[in-house]
Amino acid sequence: SLAYDPINNISRGGAIYFEHEEGSILIYGSLFDNCFVENGDGGALFICGTKHESGYIMSHTMLSRFNSSYCCYTNCKATYDDGNEDKGYGPIMLVFGSTTELFYSSSINDESNDFNAYGAQFDLSSNNIKSSHINSTRCKSKYCSGIEYRDANEGFFKFQTITDHDGHFMTSFTDLKKLNFEISFCNFIKFVALNVQYNNENIIGSIFCVTNCHATMSNFCLVGIQPYTKVVTIGDGG
Repeated sequence: SLAYDPINNISRGGAIYFEHEEGSILIYGSLFDNCFVENGDGGALFICGTKHESGYIMSHTMLSRFNSSYCCYTNCKATYDDGNEDKGYGPIMLVFGSTTELFYSSSINDESNDFNAYGAQFDLSSNNIKSSHINSTRCKSKYCSGIEYRDANEGFFKFQTITDHDGHFMTSFTDLKKLNFEISFCNFIKFVALNVQYNNENIIGSIFCVTNCHATMSNFCLVGIQPYTKVVTIGDGG
């Protein structure tokens, strides 16, 4: 197991920074407490093949395999400065792995842990993403607050519980290549949708964001969602 004490002046990977094009990494049964990066990304974990640029469009390359199971992430954060849209992604983890597996893990923040994150707690880019039994409690983000999937050809997203989040979206699916990607049996509880300004227009927040892909959600339980919150925002090609 890993007990982490925070280190200052790190911009990527507050606890673990791993960069290896053909590498594999397994993180099992570990506790990450108070990991952070200032004006960077990957609050606890930054994992990739070769690092490049973060942002709305990411250009990092993928390593061979990533697995995180039976881990707990508490009070981890990745901050950004206003106007800097290429920082603040993955307060828990930013992962680029050809095969990515995330099982039986949790993240929780103290109510006093109020910080500026830009992207999802778990920001995952992969050809094959499988995640289940993830509990994420208390998070604030300008855009996606919970879990974001990018670029996957196959995998699943199921048996998740996301609670007490503030964000423009609670979960995001971007550029998924497979039709009928399994997204099912999840609990989304107590979400405050934050509106954002874009081209002088007030854009209403939503529970899901689906961009440049097709997605089918089934067997979801939605409780304590802020009134007038949209269920789904459809991006280009959704």
